[in-house]
Amino acid sequence: MDTLSKLQALDLGSIEVLQRVLLITDGTLTEILQAWRLERILLIKLAHEVKKGDVLVVITTSGNSTNILSAIAAANIAGLHTIALLGRDGGRARGLAQFELIVPTTITARIQEAQKFLLHTLCEIVETRWLLPQPGAH
Repeated sequence: MDTLSKLQALDLGSIEVLQRVLLITDGTLTEILQAWRLERILLIKLAHEVKKGDVLVVITTSGNSTNILSAIAAANIAGLHTIALLGRDGGRARGLAQFELIVPTTITARIQEAQKFLLHTLCEIVETRWLLPQPGAH
């Protein structure tokens, strides 16, 4: 069974209608997306816009959001590498991603501050190790 078929088996609904929904997370769009079941839209995007070997990074303070859990599950099915930046005890997302960084506090603001720092650090590592030209490279 191919990746798209596996993801469709998760009961995604009408893929053709929703496959091009733009996922901007401002307040208004977030409300609309929640009404449409955000996790379904994320899964549809995963089914159509990623390939094996891509990387999914999820960020959550609780680790219990349905859309985050669904996205990690779908990414694992699709053969993506998964990184989770989690807060508190990691919630239900703990142990689902291939690599996870947990900020062990119950203070949401401290979790978000630490996650922002960790995300910037991950971006810097990717840029310096994979995206920027290496000295001596032609």
